[in-house]
Amino acid sequence: MQKILILGGGFGGLATANELRANLPDASITIIDKKDYFMMDLVKLWIIKGVRTFEHSKKPLQNITRKGIDYVNEAVVGIDLVGKKVKTTTKEFSYDYLVVALGVEFAPEKISGLPENGFVLYDLEHGPKIRQKILEMKSGKLGFVITGMPYKCPPAPFEAALIIDSMLKEQNVRDKIEIDFYSPAPITLPAAGPEVSQQLLQMLLYLHTKHQKSCTNQV
Repeated sequence: MQKILILGGGFGGLATANELRANLPDASITIIDKKDYFMMDLVKLWIIKGVRTFEHSKKPLQNITRKGIDYVNEAVVGIDLVGKKVKTTTKEFSYDYLVVALGVEFAPEKISGLPENGFVLYDLEHGPKIRQKILEMKSGKLGFVITGMPYKCPPAPFEAALIIDSMLKEQNVRDKIEIDFYSPAPITLPAAGPEVSQQLLQMLLYLHTKHQKSCTNQV
């Protein structure tokens, strides 16, 4: 029996496991992930908006066992490519084929001033904090910063900007808050192409210039 190890139970790992199970019914397939749940990343924006909570959005990774796929809830601490072994916190697994889909680790400390002065949009723990901060804002400036290319889920910062814009309008404080957007990309959303990127840019420019004028008129 072929042993297939998949490191990571996110979109990539789960999609791979399901595809392999459908095409290799006799293979042994195991997913290893330090998290015990799966949640679509777009839900983080809903948490900021306040229409969804984390507890009502996550699904247990253990459910994957119903499809004949094993699941191990441990962190991966070592990969031996020569010996074809993977070591977790307390166990060791051999494999015939290995899929690495561990995603990314956030490192905000590598950007000077970020941990003390900002939030990471993609960090699940920061979602409620971002929401609370937005609800407390009465005036000032809000900045969205894409710090490098490539980055996780390209549309997310733009979606967040539009969602937070709507939240500030609902609180009747939008005209007192300036929103700035910073990106190193030549166009707003390279993956979507120049036409969509231009449309998105026009939306952002409209939000910025319209309310910047309002803020200036109140000074």
